[in-house]
Amino acid sequence: MPDADHPGDRANHHDPLAAPRRFAGLSTVVVPPGLAERMLGDEDNPKAVKALGIDHATEMCRRLIREEAPGLHFMTMNFSEVTREINQNLGLRS
Repeated sequence: MPDADHPGDRANHHDPLAAPRRFAGLSTVVVPPGLAERMLGDEDNPKAVKALGIDHATEMCRRLIREEAPGLHFMTMNFSEVTREINQNLGLRS
């Protein structure tokens, strides 16, 4: 929940990598180096960064489905439209 110390990602719309940086700092997530390099190369273009993330997540989900994962769980971080787009890319209902 946004507060004075944590205004939320929407307040950082000028920094498309604010949410991923914060999430990585709160967990043990490791961003694949190739993806990180591509995102940093486009960090001045929020739409391009978002598209890279959606494409990468879609491919990860395709692999999980192919390998018969029992389900997919999305942590939307207040960006549910991204999850809807991934679901559309996968041909799933959202």
